[in-house]
Amino acid sequence: MHIDSDLDLVKKLAGETIEKGDEMIRNAPKQILVNNLGADNIELKILVWIKSVYSEAAFKSYVLETLYRKFRANGIKIM
Repeated sequence: MHIDSDLDLVKKLAGETIEKGDEMIRNAPKQILVNNLGADNIELKILVWIKSVYSEAAFKSYVLETLYRKFRANGIKIM
């Protein structure tokens, strides 16, 4: 995301998104971490436990698509 984005809002939207995912194990820990800082961007990493390794691709697709839509709706630029 762009360096000027509201980090707290981005983390909130990411947290809401992963909580709504059917494949996430609810009582397992989840983390939304700042993974890297660039000159004009911030990279986040989302770590969650899912019910099956076979659902990883579908869960990742759900998270990315949902975040894309939420970020656009909130004026957050993806870099």
